[in-house]
Amino acid sequence: MLQTDADDRNITELILSDIHLTIPVKFVADIDDFESFITVEGRPALIIISESNKKFKAVEIVKQLKSNPAYSHIPMVILAEQSPDEYIKESYAAGASTFITKPSTVELTKKKIEGFFTYWLNIAELPAEIPVETD
Repeated sequence: MLQTDADDRNITELILSDIHLTIPVKFVADIDDFESFITVEGRPALIIISESNKKFKAVEIVKQLKSNPAYSHIPMVILAEQSPDEYIKESYAAGASTFITKPSTVELTKKKIEGFFTYWLNIAELPAEIPVETD
C-alpha cells in the first residue's frame, strides 16, 4: 500500500486484526520507496494507493506504474478522501482497477475494509506474486 498517513495505517492494521485476516500488507511511504520495496519484497498481487499524501497525486502514480510492463498487470486501487466524479473518471482512465472513498467513521471503515478484502481475496483473481492467507 502506498500510503504515508500513520492513522490510516493503524486503523487498517487494527481492522485486519479484528476481522482475523492474516495477509501480508506492506506500507510504502511514496513512489520513490516503491522500487526498493519491490527489490526486497517482490511484486505485490495488489497495490492500494492512498491519496492522503499531498506531494503526489494517486492518478499520477497509477499512470507511472501502469506504463511499466513489470507492474502493468497488477490491480491498482485508489483510496481517496473525496470522490468528485471527474477524479473518479480520471482514475479509471489512468488504469485504476477500483476507486474507493474513505468512510467518515471507524465502523463504516471496518465494513468497507472487510468488504474490500472479501472481494479481492475471495472473488477476484489475483496474480500469484505473494501468498494470500485467510483465517
